[in-house]
Amino acid sequence: MKEAEHYFYQKAYCEGKNEREKWIPELIEDMRKEGIEHKVLDDLQKKASSYGYKRSNSIFFHELIEHYLKIERKSEIHVIIDSMWFGLWDSTEKKNAAVYNQVFFDDSILVQFSTELEILMRKVTEIFCTVDLYELMLDNCLPENLINQMVEIEIHDIENEEEERGVIEYLFQLPEEIYRFYNMIFSNAFKGACAFVLFHEVGHKLEVNSEIAKYFGIESSTQTTDSHRKDMMKEWNADNISIQILIKMFGGNDATDWMFYSGILIAFMALAINSHSLFEDTNHPALKNRYREAKNVIDKQLSKFDSESIEYRLNIVGDKLNKVAKWGGKKWWVMKE
Repeated sequence: MKEAEHYFYQKAYCEGKNEREKWIPELIEDMRKEGIEHKVLDDLQKKASSYGYKRSNSIFFHELIEHYLKIERKSEIHVIIDSMWFGLWDSTEKKNAAVYNQVFFDDSILVQFSTELEILMRKVTEIFCTVDLYELMLDNCLPENLINQMVEIEIHDIENEEEERGVIEYLFQLPEEIYRFYNMIFSNAFKGACAFVLFHEVGHKLEVNSEIAKYFGIESSTQTTDSHRKDMMKEWNADNISIQILIKMFGGNDATDWMFYSGILIAFMALAINSHSLFEDTNHPALKNRYREAKNVIDKQLSKFDSESIEYRLNIVGDKLNKVAKWGGKKWWVMKE
């Protein structure tokens, strides 16, 4: 066991949380109550029973890391990631993800990912997927009030964390083909959102290695002595590395790559809801500028049609979120002002 992993569980134990095993059975039971297919639950149960907690207490995070390492050939990157442990942390300390600053004797590295952020990204992804239903509504005779009710509930759930209602019963009212399409978009976009944040944190540890920074085509933040510039470079480099990793992991599939890339932008929208650096630089670059840079990179990977379709959907999502986020009605995500 890495010392970082031990520290994570020790801290959880001290706060009365059982982060190691409790969440998996609870998750499966909740999914069963929501009517998730038995095959899906059986597959998850098999994974849970054989899972060794090698990289994370989250099966999802563990598999994302394993996926990347299978296609990444640079051994130096494997060495660094093998020293990391990724904790999905049910805490209200911070609604984000971060590399823990604790120095461990075995040089292991702890990355904590807040469940609050994961839940928030899930909720924003739900809105993104529901927006897609507007386009399918006329062709498939879907009742407009059904979709409007779903959006209202999704906004309500973001605003009222303790009174989440969920839209699962509305999804069951959709025609089967549309329900499957919704789930396909959700699965891919949510995976993209989580992967972007996860590999952003990995990027912080990779970019300080000059050789690895060169591998990713960036200048390491260690090359400057100016503290403010160093802070800015750290974040830009982590974003850059994360997006390059996601392109390597998920790009090239014309049918689904736009869904994964949407997840990157969805992650920014979720982060923006509680961001203190949305419009101005702090020790992080303004989040709206990071969003726009990510969108520019993503646009180069997609057809003009897919790029404009994502922008259209996110514009609607942003307008909906403006009702609950402290954005002052500003459409910060719009590329052309």
